[in-house]
Amino acid sequence: AVGRSLRVLGKKVKYHIGPACAGIRRFGTDDHHYFFGYYDLIPADEDDSAVLSLQVPARIVRAGKVPAKVGYFRAEEPARFHPIGQTRCWCWQQGCRLQWYPARERGGNRLVLYNAEMDGRPGAVIQNVDRPSEILRQIRRPLYSVTRDGKIGLSLNFERLGRLRPGYGYTAFSGTQSGETKPGRDGIWRVDMESGQADLIFSLEDMVRLDPLPSMGQAVHYVNHIAVNPDDSRFLFFHVWLTEGKRYTRLITLDLDGGRPYALVNEGHVSHYTWKNSKEILCFSTHRDTGMRYHLYEDLTEKRSVVGEGIMMEDGHPSYSPDQRAILTDSYPGEKGYRKLLLFELKKNQLRELARFYSPFYLKGEYRCDLHPRWNHAGNRIYVDTAHHGVRSLYGITLP
Repeated sequence: AVGRSLRVLGKKVKYHIGPACAGIRRFGTDDHHYFFGYYDLIPADEDDSAVLSLQVPARIVRAGKVPAKVGYFRAEEPARFHPIGQTRCWCWQQGCRLQWYPARERGGNRLVLYNAEMDGRPGAVIQNVDRPSEILRQIRRPLYSVTRDGKIGLSLNFERLGRLRPGYGYTAFSGTQSGETKPGRDGIWRVDMESGQADLIFSLEDMVRLDPLPSMGQAVHYVNHIAVNPDDSRFLFFHVWLTEGKRYTRLITLDLDGGRPYALVNEGHVSHYTWKNSKEILCFSTHRDTGMRYHLYEDLTEKRSVVGEGIMMEDGHPSYSPDQRAILTDSYPGEKGYRKLLLFELKKNQLRELARFYSPFYLKGEYRCDLHPRWNHAGNRIYVDTAHHGVRSLYGITLP
């Protein structure tokens, strides 16, 4: 329903909050879409005083056809959105990769990084939140992930991604797109965040040569989902290929300079991921001997184990709590159309439903609104995107 104006959904506009939640707060109360994007970034700053968000007009449009406003909410005034800029480099599933940026040389000023148009092409900016007119740096490549020290960025081809995986890349630009199935000049770039210098460190050709599978044959290949590990030594990414109407996915890890490539999950299916620590990765994936499960992998080895056997059996968007005692995840809509917010307590081996939110039936495909749950830094609050009002809304849920 592209271009359709949204309406309140009557009796179906509802959510349920369980007893494990101490409170809930909506950010932005007008009829715009407010959302953050993917689950692998934290929208709140260190003390939860500000929460990052995008603002989009309250209709369903092709991402990038209208610019999204970039900004934040203050915790003490959650109804008021503070815009700091705008971007056409956004999509419904991953936003514009908006994130807090380490202010290592700026005396504590709050800085953000997000992808934005640069001379008609996708790029990125580092901006001062408190003085929005101050753009500290412009980078001529869009960024997916940045090291925790802020020195290195990792980039992929968001235009190719937008063409081959609608909802995850950028479609607002008219640049020349290669028709090659595995171009040797495309892949993953390492970006020096000081100079902006970008170097291709692992190409699509390199990916196909690494432990190839028969289904790769004449397939079309692309990259998605880059995540740096906690000690900034390695990163993971998805190598994806399309053939005969089917999508295959595997997870590869690399050193930050592109060295020691390792196909960690290499049986054709991996869905969602999170680093547990700098050596272990949790993924929802499939193996011939264990089936489709949450698996915990040790990087650079063949060691893996099943997590939540018989309990955590559904795909979701997982992340470990800061104290690593629990895994936060969610579900896709069930028969009655609700998405569940779930917490798996590792020591108790127990899965609890924290909340559930109604998901409008017409928000499907690239327009769907997954909860994409994210911890705050302290581990006592969770942020979700939900469309139970009929528009995307950003919520904060407080735990006891």
